[in-house]
Amino acid sequence: MIRPATHWLVLALLVAVLLSACRSAQEENASIVGALVRDREVAELQSLLTHETMDLRCRAAKAIAWMEGPELQSAHIAGTQVKNCHWKLRAEAAWRLAESGQSAAMDPVIALLQDHEPGVRWNAARALGRHREDRARDGLAACEQDPNPDVREWCVWAVCRLNKSKACVRPKNGPIPNTPPAQ
Repeated sequence: MIRPATHWLVLALLVAVLLSACRSAQEENASIVGALVRDREVAELQSLLTHETMDLRCRAAKAIAWMEGPELQSAHIAGTQVKNCHWKLRAEAAWRLAESGQSAAMDPVIALLQDHEPGVRWNAARALGRHREDRARDGLAACEQDPNPDVREWCVWAVCRLNKSKACVRPKNGPIPNTPPAQ
C-alpha cells in the first residue's frame, strides 16, 4: 500500500516529466526557427506559417515579421494572414510591407483595415498614412467610422496625410494595449 505522501510525490514527478516534455518541444521549435532565420531560409520559414503546431507557426510568424529585405515580400504577405497568433505579428508583417514602398505590397496592408483585431487595423492605418498610399483612400475613409476610437483617430490622420494637408495632427495614442489573440 502506498502512503498518501507518496501519492503527492508521484503526482509531482509526473507533472515535472510532462512539463519538461513541453519545454523541450518549445525549445526544439525555437531551435528550428532560429536556424532558419540564421540561414535566411525564407521559403522554409514561410511554409511553417501554416504548420499544425501553433507554437512553431507563431515562432515562424514572429521571425518573419522582424526580418527585413525585398526577398521577404511574399513571406510578409503570408504573415499578414497567419492564424491564432498574437495580432502584433500580423501588424508587424503589414508594417514591413508598407516600408517596402512597393505598390503590390500595399494591397494586403489595405485589406488589414478590415481585420477583426483593432491593433491590426490601427497599425495598417498608421503605415498607410505614413507612406501616403493613395490607393488606400477609400479603405481609410471607411475606417474613419471604426468602432475603436484609437483606430478612428489614426484613420483620420492617414486621410489628412493623403490630402497633403499641413494641418494633420498625429494622434497621441500609441498602440492598442496588449490583447489576447482573437479566436
